[in-house]
Amino acid sequence: MPSTMSPPPAGASTAATRLFAAAATAAAAFAGLGTVSRSDLGLFALAAAIPAPAPIATDTTSSSVTEVKVASYAYFDGVLSGSVTLYNNAYEKNVTVLYDDLAGNWAYSCAAAWSYGPDSTGYEVWTFDCPVAASGIDQFYVKYDVNGATYYDNGGGYGVNYQVSGSTSMAAADSGAATSQTPSAEAADTAADTATVTAAAASITTLSTRTTDTTTSSDAAADGIVASDTASAVAPDSTSAGSSTDTHYVWAHHMVGNTYPYTQDNWASDIALASSYGIDGFALNVGSDSWQPARVADAFAAAEASGASFKLFLSLDMSVLPCASAADAASLVALVQTHAASAAHATYSGKTLVSTFDGGSCAFGTGSSAAWQSLFVDALSSAGVDIFFVPAFFTDPATFAGNTYMNGVFNWNSAWPMGDYDIEASTADATYTGGLSSSQVYMAAVSPFFFTHFGADTFNKNWIYRSDDWLYCARWEAVVAMRGTVNMVEIVTWNDYGESSYIGPIEGAMPTGSDAWVDGFPHDGFAALTKYYAAAFKTGTYPTVTSDTLVLWSRPHPKDAVASADAVGRPTNADYSDDNLYVAVLASASADVTLASGGGSATYAVSQGLTKLKLGSSAGAISATLARGGATVATYDSTANFQYTDSPAAYNFNYFVGASA
Repeated sequence: MPSTMSPPPAGASTAATRLFAAAATAAAAFAGLGTVSRSDLGLFALAAAIPAPAPIATDTTSSSVTEVKVASYAYFDGVLSGSVTLYNNAYEKNVTVLYDDLAGNWAYSCAAAWSYGPDSTGYEVWTFDCPVAASGIDQFYVKYDVNGATYYDNGGGYGVNYQVSGSTSMAAADSGAATSQTPSAEAADTAADTATVTAAAASITTLSTRTTDTTTSSDAAADGIVASDTASAVAPDSTSAGSSTDTHYVWAHHMVGNTYPYTQDNWASDIALASSYGIDGFALNVGSDSWQPARVADAFAAAEASGASFKLFLSLDMSVLPCASAADAASLVALVQTHAASAAHATYSGKTLVSTFDGGSCAFGTGSSAAWQSLFVDALSSAGVDIFFVPAFFTDPATFAGNTYMNGVFNWNSAWPMGDYDIEASTADATYTGGLSSSQVYMAAVSPFFFTHFGADTFNKNWIYRSDDWLYCARWEAVVAMRGTVNMVEIVTWNDYGESSYIGPIEGAMPTGSDAWVDGFPHDGFAALTKYYAAAFKTGTYPTVTSDTLVLWSRPHPKDAVASADAVGRPTNADYSDDNLYVAVLASASADVTLASGGGSATYAVSQGLTKLKLGSSAGAISATLARGGATVATYDSTANFQYTDSPAAYNFNYFVGASA
């Protein structure tokens, strides 16, 4: 999500950061921003080893829904499912369903996920699907953690809870009220990985190992090992390319807020580098800092000077840009008008391309988001600028088709799994495309990682999205497979350092404090992969690999490591991650590839094309070597730049990315 940078000495601030700050006034000014990262209904993982909860007192004298309330639930065929209504107290929140088995053991839980909202009264709807253990289920309650407080709904009073027996289905809207309490004992969830990868084999191969002895993939296959957590081949992701004769575009989200010290030359350098990756242009995230329009002007000047083949368009950051009045809408119109006529401005279907980050609840003082039509789209048209509007709205997808001012939607959160599962299990694309009309387009997102680690005394955001199992590769492969119906993809991001999602070089400026997990953690080793997948998306054919390249990435410490000097604390969702060295091999012909992480190593026979490998992490440097005919052809060793450690001083779930020359 977007970041912005304020000039020294004020330091940096990110759009998402402002939403998280405990004292932020933005939450009140822009109701609805609390749903930015809750778009995927996905899968929900079962957790175990949670102690029996302390008795929960509920005020049964009130029938109003104050903070959280189970709206409905059903138990059928081993799955407890339902919906929860809650008040949007803050952006970051967790909703957990806890239940006991038929023996009375409170040992199980699962996470709920955002579905839609907030509505005009500030309420959201979350849903849950909990696979129930073989020991059955007797009763459950819901826990809502937000802003340092915990709220409960247990269905109607002390010790009652929601009752489940056999096949159950009921509406729960009137069965009790919720109050804020703190149980005396409750362990954190330990989520189990339930995602399954299924796809057809093609030129991309996936191999994995968790052994620490030198092992070949053929040895593992001979031993009959088939699980992905051992030395073996696993089912590869889909590598089919959807058929389409339409022009396809690859954009990258560029945070203008992180470019305070940029000159036109810096922009020219970024443009040349991104173009060499196969990227067609930048979506310029424009925030509220007074100096940002000048940087946008420099960007357009650089693109025009380069020949204008590399395009730019505005992504209006509505998490910080005001939208409370007609005057605010007029300011947005002026921003778009300024560069709409530039030869370097991106167009789609002959119209000026414009996007946003958030803004779905903006009404510009009218009481309705339909004001986007009259005060923005129509106002620009009257000024001679016809736009193709593809915003990143985080509102109910079922409303998209009725929003005639939207030519499409950009699904920001489709880049990452929104829970403890692999990206292949995500339903984010289907949820959004299902809400569009036949005339509206869908723009997908791709990202390598997500980790942010700001303390409560600064920006108060400290969590990860699961970025394992070759996320960058797997998401690209899914998008390429969709190219028959998807013509645009946006890489999230080029330079959002505060959230570890950058694929460009580390330069410019970054949010204050984020250097702790960004410095020394380059991501531009992904260049060869970006170029490979961008070509497949734009042409409909995976390119033939003609040169050998090894791309390696690893986190710096185990997920369960205890940092010795970290005041912020372990990030939320840390358990979602795995401790692996990930490698993508681009091989021009069959070869042998040896991976090493600390003292562990494994050797694989790979075929021509792209092969994905992984190896369990251990303390020390990471390396990979590709040999053919007994000669080393490509190699990478991180000894001088990166060491995996079991004893970190601070938590860092960012990844180090290295690549062979």
